[in-house]
Amino acid sequence: MKAVAIILLGLLAICSAQDLNNDVLYESEGMADSSEQKPFNMEDYEIDITDVDFENFDEEVFDPSSRLFVISWKVRHELRKLQKQMPCGFPQYGIPPLAPLRKEDLVFAVHKGFVDSLDDLHHFILSGLNDFKIQKLTINLFTKRIKYNFNFKKIALRTGFDTDTFADLMSTYGLDVRFEGEGDIDFVLKNLALSGSFKYKLPILFGSIKIYDFYCLVSLGSAESDISGILGSGNMNRMMNSYIEDFVMHGIADNHKLISDTIEENVVPRVNKALKGYNAWDLIAMITGGSDGPEPEEEPSKCVAPPPLPWE
Repeated sequence: MKAVAIILLGLLAICSAQDLNNDVLYESEGMADSSEQKPFNMEDYEIDITDVDFENFDEEVFDPSSRLFVISWKVRHELRKLQKQMPCGFPQYGIPPLAPLRKEDLVFAVHKGFVDSLDDLHHFILSGLNDFKIQKLTINLFTKRIKYNFNFKKIALRTGFDTDTFADLMSTYGLDVRFEGEGDIDFVLKNLALSGSFKYKLPILFGSIKIYDFYCLVSLGSAESDISGILGSGNMNRMMNSYIEDFVMHGIADNHKLISDTIEENVVPRVNKALKGYNAWDLIAMITGGSDGPEPEEEPSKCVAPPPLPWE
C-alpha cells in the first residue's frame, strides 16, 4: 500500500507544483500587456505523463530541471520499483510475494445469489500481476481529475480444488445443479484493462489530501477455462468450460457499475487513510526533495524471488 500511496502522492504533487508555481489562467506578454487575459483552453490544464519518454528524452527539447520532469520521473521510478519488487513481496508490510502469488491451501465459502459453495483450493498459483503497462495517465489541473488506463497482458490461475457447490438455476434453466468432487483449474484472463478516473482534494495548509468520485471500468479481452475433474474430460466438461468463459466475459461486460462500486468501497477508504496528514506543501517537499533535477537512478535493493515450493 505504501508503494501505491507514493505513486499517487507523486501524481498529486505534480498538480500542486503546477498550481503553486504557474499562473494557469493568465499570461503576461511584457508590462504593457500584463492585464490581457489568455483565452480559455482546457488542454492548457491537462498533463499527459504517458507522452514523455523518460528513458530516451531529448535534453535539447525537454528541460530535465523542470519540476514536472523531476516529479514525473520519480513516479515512473516508483512504478518500476513496484514491478521489480512484486516477486519478493513487501514483508515489512506483511505482503507476501505477488508475482506469482502462491498459497498451499485456501478455504473459502460463497453464499451469494444462486450459488452456495464451499471450496478448498490447494497448490494455488496466481501469476501475471506484475506484467502491466500504463496505457494512459493524465492529470487535469482545472477539473482536478486523474484519468488512468492499466493493461494486464495475462493473468493466470492454476490450482487444485475440492468443491461442494449448489447452483439454483431453476428460474433460468428449470433445474438445480450440484457439483461435488475434486480436480484442477487452469484459468487465464487476457488483456485485462482497468481504466477510469478519480478526483482529488488538495489542501494547501489545513486538512489532508483525499480522493473521491472514483470510477473504474473493467474490460477483458478473453478468458480461457480448463477445469477438469468434476465432469470428466468429455463433451460435458468442454461445455462447462465454455459456459464458464462466457459467464466471466458477460459478467464483466454486464456489471460495470457493480464492479466499479465494489472496487471503490474497498480501495478509496484505504488510499485516503494512507494519504492522511499530507497537504500540497508536504507533497512537494517529499517528492522533489528540493532537487534541481532527477538524481542518477539508484538501483533498488535487488529482489531475489523465493525458490519454487516443493509442490510446484
